[in-house]
Amino acid sequence: MQNTAGAKRSRMKKKRLLRGTLLAAVISLAAALPQKAFSDVASYSVSGTVAFHKSGDIYVEFITPEGSTLQPPAGLQLAVKEKSGKVSFKFDQVPSGRYALQAFRDTNGNGKLDFGAVGPKEPWGFYRNVRPLLRGPGFDEIAFEVNRDLVVDLEVK
Repeated sequence: MQNTAGAKRSRMKKKRLLRGTLLAAVISLAAALPQKAFSDVASYSVSGTVAFHKSGDIYVEFITPEGSTLQPPAGLQLAVKEKSGKVSFKFDQVPSGRYALQAFRDTNGNGKLDFGAVGPKEPWGFYRNVRPLLRGPGFDEIAFEVNRDLVVDLEVK
């Protein structure tokens, strides 16, 4: 009986070691992959305000046509203590291109916009305030060109 228990513990340790090694490899690979980044080539400033109706952490993110967020400083976090109002944001060195801009209030503190069966579970908004009935907006509906410095307004509701 002891041999079986010892062998089982040994297999579990090997599995944990393998999982840890695989996790480290995945993290290293992800860090090595090229990401679309804010750069100094033909870059602009995008700033503005986010209107909100309850306090919490407000996130503002650029979305690329591929659906990913620009890195860094995507996920610009603005901690808001007021119960409602407006908060300012600014992104510098945004490369020219076509993007969408979203803001959301992170109600559960996980740093991302959570979705349920019928859409976002947390308050959200886009520059180009489009809210189709029974579906999320498509990228083309909310996209805009960055080819000069811009000042935009968003509302999280």
